[in-house]
Amino acid sequence: MEESQDQLRALAALSGARDIGRRLERLGTDVQRTAFAAAVLDIAFDLELISRVAGLPFNQAQTAVDKLVGDQMLTRSGHEFQFSHPTVASAVYQSITFPAMRTSIHSKAADEVIASGKGGMAAASRHLIELYPDDNPTVVHQLRQAAHEHLAMGAPDAAKRCLERALREPPAEEEMAEVRYELGCAVMLRDPDLTVRQLQMALDEVPGLEPEHRLNAVLRLGQALTHSNRVTEAVELTRDEVARMADGPAKTRLQAASFMWRLLRRNDPDGRQTSRQLELLVRQQQGRTDPEARSVQVLRAWDLTLRGESSSDALALADLGTDNGRPAEGLGWTNQVLGFEIPVMLGVAYLYNDRLDRARSLFLDAAYEFEMMGWSGGHLGFANFFQALVMFRQGKLEDAAKALRPTLLRKAKGLGPGNPLLWDVVAVLCDIMLAQGQVDEAAKLAEEYGIRPGQYPPAAVLPDAPALMGRLLLAQGRRDEAVAELQRHGRELDERGWENTVWSPWMSTLALALADTDPERARRLAADAYGRALRAGTNSAEGMALHAWAKVAEPARELELLQRAVTALGQSPIAFEHASALVDYGAALRRDGRLREAVAALEQGLDIARDCGATNLADRARRELKASGVSPHRLRPLPSRDLTALQLRAAQLTVRGKDRSEVAESLSVSPARVAELLAAVYRTLGTDAKGLAETLQDDPGVDSE
Repeated sequence: MEESQDQLRALAALSGARDIGRRLERLGTDVQRTAFAAAVLDIAFDLELISRVAGLPFNQAQTAVDKLVGDQMLTRSGHEFQFSHPTVASAVYQSITFPAMRTSIHSKAADEVIASGKGGMAAASRHLIELYPDDNPTVVHQLRQAAHEHLAMGAPDAAKRCLERALREPPAEEEMAEVRYELGCAVMLRDPDLTVRQLQMALDEVPGLEPEHRLNAVLRLGQALTHSNRVTEAVELTRDEVARMADGPAKTRLQAASFMWRLLRRNDPDGRQTSRQLELLVRQQQGRTDPEARSVQVLRAWDLTLRGESSSDALALADLGTDNGRPAEGLGWTNQVLGFEIPVMLGVAYLYNDRLDRARSLFLDAAYEFEMMGWSGGHLGFANFFQALVMFRQGKLEDAAKALRPTLLRKAKGLGPGNPLLWDVVAVLCDIMLAQGQVDEAAKLAEEYGIRPGQYPPAAVLPDAPALMGRLLLAQGRRDEAVAELQRHGRELDERGWENTVWSPWMSTLALALADTDPERARRLAADAYGRALRAGTNSAEGMALHAWAKVAEPARELELLQRAVTALGQSPIAFEHASALVDYGAALRRDGRLREAVAALEQGLDIARDCGATNLADRARRELKASGVSPHRLRPLPSRDLTALQLRAAQLTVRGKDRSEVAESLSVSPARVAELLAAVYRTLGTDAKGLAETLQDDPGVDSE
C-alpha cells in the first residue's frame, strides 16, 4: 500500500541477519546486548525488564532502547517496546553467534518470566530448553511442570520438547523412570516408536515407577505396541504383569487390557479359549458398575459381535457401557487409564449390530473430546476414521471417501508405515472403490499401501482385509487366487471363532468365486453363511447373506431369495447393499416378465444408488429400466436425506404397533409403498426396525408424537 512505503523501506533496509549484526555492532555493545535480550524475550517489554535481562544499568538500557527506536528496529507503545516486525526479531536472534551468550540471556529471561508469574512455567519453558544441560534438579522440575501445563493446554508437542530436554539435564536417578513415563504418555499415538522406547525404559529403570504409574505405563505400552503392529508383544506384556499382581481393581483393569489385546488379534491361536475366559470373567463381574467391570462387559460385546453371536446379547452388554448415549463414567474417550480402545470397541459393536445411530453419536463425541484436549494425532485420526466408517456402512459412499482422503489418509501415513489407522483407511477406501465399480483404482491403491494376498497386520482391520482382498481378486478376474486366499483365511477365522458375516463376508465371496466351477459347493457355502447370519440376528447380516445366496442358487430359487434379501435389507440402515439387492431383484423380475414389479424395484434401487454415490450400480439400474421400457425422463429426483412428513408418519405408526397393511390404510398408500417409506427411514436414521422407537424418541431432529 502506498501509505506503507516508508515502513517497507525500513524493513528492507533491516533485512538479513548478517546486515543487522553489522549494524548492531556499529551502534555499540550496549545496544547490541539490549537488542539480543529483546530478541530472546520475543515479547513486548518495559525498560526495567530489558535492563535486567540484558544485564545493564537502567539508564544505559534506556539509552540503548532509544537508539534502537531511532534506528526503526523497535517501536514504542506507551511504556512498552517491541520489534517493528517479526522478521527483524528473527534476524536479530540469528545474529547472536556466540552460543554461550545466547544461553546466558535465555537463563536470565527464564528467571524473569518465572519471577513475574505471568504465563506459568509453560511461558518460561522456551527459555529453559535452550539452557546447557548442567545436572540441575531445579531445571528438571521446572521442565516437568512446564510439560504438565502444556498438556493441560492441549500442546503435546511442546510438552514433548520439555521432557526430552529434561532427560538431557539429566534427572536424578530416582526421577528418571517418572520422566521417561511422562514423555511416553505425552506422545501417545503421535510418535508410537518413541512411546514404546520411553515406556519400556521407564518399566526397566531401577528404582522404578510408583505402583499406579507402573500400571498406567503397562496399559499405555500395550496400546502403543498394538498401534505399532506389535499386538502379540502387548498380549505378552499384560499377561506377565497380571501374573505379578494381587487381586483387586488394578488387576481387573489390567486383565481387561490383556483381554482387549487378545480380542484384537486376528490370528490369536487361543481365540476360542480367550472367549470362554472372558465369558467367565463377565459372570464374575455381574452386578458391578465400576469402570473395570463395565470395560469387561464392553469387551464381551465386541467378542460376541466378531463371533457372530446373538445381536441382542451383544447390544445388551454394549448398553451397560453407555450412559445417555455416551461412554459410561470411567470409560470416556480421553480416559488415560483404560485408553480409548474400550469406547472404540463399544462403537464397533453398535456398528456391526445395525445401530449406526449410536455408533455415529459415540464417534462424534470422540472427535469433539479429542479436539478439546488438543489430541490431534492418532486419537483424532481414529475418531474421524470411524465417522467415515459409519458413513460407509450407511451407504454414503461419496461422503465417506471425502472424509478419508486426502487429509485423513495423509495423517495416517504420517504415523508410520503399516500402522493400524493406515490399514483401516486404505481398506475402507478400497471397499468404496469396489462398490463404485472402480476395480483398477482399488487394486492400485491396495498395491501402493502393501495390501497384498497373505500380507496382513496381526490386529483385525475394519473391514476385514483378507476378505476384502478376496473380493478384489475376484473383481479382477483372478478367481483361482481369490479362492485360495478366501479358503486359507476362512480356516483361520473358523479356528479363531470369528464368524461375523458382515465384518468378514469371506464365505459368501468364496461361494461367488466357486459358482461356475463348483456350483454345489457354492450353494452349500452360501447356505452356511446364511445360517451364521441368522444366528447373529441382524437384518443387514441376513439380507447380505440372502443376496449372495441368490447369486449362486438354482434359477428356480433366485427370485424368492432376492425378495427375502430386499425385505431384510429394507429393514436395516445399510443403503448400498439394499440398493444392490433391489437392482438385482428388479433385473430378475424383468427376465421373468413381471415388468411392473421390476420397474418399481429398479426405480427404488436407482434412487438409493444415486443417493449413495454408487454410479456403477446406478448406471446398471438405468440400463435395466430402459430394457423394461422406462424412459430416463421418468426417473425421480434424488431423495432427501431428512425424513419427509410421510416417512415420519409411517415410522410413528409402525412404532405404535400397526402392521404394514394398517399403516398403508392410514396413509392411503399401498403396502409396497409403506415398505419403501420405512426403508428410507431406517437408512436415514441409521437404525433397524428394533431400534426405531428409541431413535425416534432420542433424535432431537425428529418430532415424534
